[in-house]
Amino acid sequence: MYITIADLQAQGITGESSYLASLVSRVEATFNSLIGIDEGVMSQTRTEKLENILNATEIFLRYQKPTSLTSINAQVISSGDYTLLGQKLLLKNPVSSLSEFPFLCTIVYVAGYTDIPEDIKQVCLSLASYFQNTKTAGGISNFSQDLLSVTYGAKEIYDYLDSLGQSVIINKYKDYYAYSL
Repeated sequence: MYITIADLQAQGITGESSYLASLVSRVEATFNSLIGIDEGVMSQTRTEKLENILNATEIFLRYQKPTSLTSINAQVISSGDYTLLGQKLLLKNPVSSLSEFPFLCTIVYVAGYTDIPEDIKQVCLSLASYFQNTKTAGGISNFSQDLLSVTYGAKEIYDYLDSLGQSVIINKYKDYYAYSL
């Protein structure tokens, strides 16, 4: 969790514990959506399937803050056989094999934050305040029953964070990974 019920209460957000728990979940899901990483930024095992990396010794990993490499194509890699420099993986030996068709390389590693940074917590508390003070349900900013028109207010959320100077924090953690075709 990025924030707790106690964090919400310290911010002056009150309500039944079930409401506060759902608000915590909604805030985390919204933050993950804003940064483009559905799995979030907490430390966990990540799996990537990459193409065109046969014989590569330098690989850029998608997820921020990688801490250890587990395997490449189901072959365990020892800690002395690689170096992590930010999101760049440097291999001592080049990738020598790919999976069967569609000829991808599967990389398994651990990445993410064990302790959530304070700037993420601040954005999440701002989101909680936004949801608490906004009367739209589920992010819906406009609903028309004729022809079932629904408009979602995600832009409103981003504009709200921008007004607080927190869009910079969203951009800091945003997934800008370039996918190859």
